[in-house]
Amino acid sequence: TQSFYAGLSNTDKDAVIAKKEALPESIHIGLAASKDSRGEAFSAFCEELKTLIPQLAIKKEDLRADGLPFLKISDRIRYHCTPREKELPLFLDLLAGADFPPPAVNAPSAERIAAISVPAFLKVYIAPLCPFCPKTVSDLFWLAGQSRLIHLTIIDGESFPVLTEQDRVRSVPTVILDNDLPWVGQVDLNEIVGMMVERDPSKLGPDALRSMIEEGGAGDLAEMMTGQEKIFPAIADLLTHSQWSVRLGAMAVFEYLVERSPGLAAQLLDLLWERFEAADDPVKGDMLYLMGQARHSETPARLEAVIAGPYAEDVKEAGREALETMHGDA
Repeated sequence: TQSFYAGLSNTDKDAVIAKKEALPESIHIGLAASKDSRGEAFSAFCEELKTLIPQLAIKKEDLRADGLPFLKISDRIRYHCTPREKELPLFLDLLAGADFPPPAVNAPSAERIAAISVPAFLKVYIAPLCPFCPKTVSDLFWLAGQSRLIHLTIIDGESFPVLTEQDRVRSVPTVILDNDLPWVGQVDLNEIVGMMVERDPSKLGPDALRSMIEEGGAGDLAEMMTGQEKIFPAIADLLTHSQWSVRLGAMAVFEYLVERSPGLAAQLLDLLWERFEAADDPVKGDMLYLMGQARHSETPARLEAVIAGPYAEDVKEAGREALETMHGDA
């Protein structure tokens, strides 16, 4: 991880000054800063940038479940990176609202991009001195500008080794769709768009669903499941996640399902019940809470079994509260 912030170089400062006139009178960057040296580096970068761009406002953002710092440029674009060197001019163009040029070769057609119907989450791994990364980032900025369903995260692979290891990144630039499909080196946007169009949303992994929820898409995710009339299995992974904040977001999806498709909510409860015995006590408690929110014919017997079973008192109490909720709704 970054142990210190060396500051913008003179070349970086000159780049900021050169772009200054193109920036709007009022702009802001969201900053989620962790309480470590890496978070301090992000804060220092923003403060130095604000010194050079007085109209820049820094808005505090909440850290996500992974606790990693980031810069939020819009609802759909964020940086796990303090842009420097070759990446800084692109970052400044993004702040200025510039129109990024389409790829010179084989740019996806508007009709093809319009066929994307499921939110897509792209990550691009870069390095500040990489000569090829800026072109890839520029192309992805252009693509994200063509569809509100495309979300993009730019990651400095050198500063976030935990992410590079997680995604098995060995070189830059590397582009990853929905934490599953990688492209290394020069990317073909037609191929990426084709994969976006052809994806089966029910097969999206937990990381993709989690990103969607954290971007405020809990209701959209519930609507997708309702529209396809089936549960996306990865939602059960989020509802049984060890981190409370992750479970909380997934619980919002469940609540939407209870309102809009009680039958699907009941199916999801069945999936959760299969995991009940292996879950930690806090997860068990949340499962029982959800059972109390939905009218499922098998729920009372399951709750009674928990209350009478060999479980911790906190778990049994959650079972009693869930049963009371059901009786109160009856």
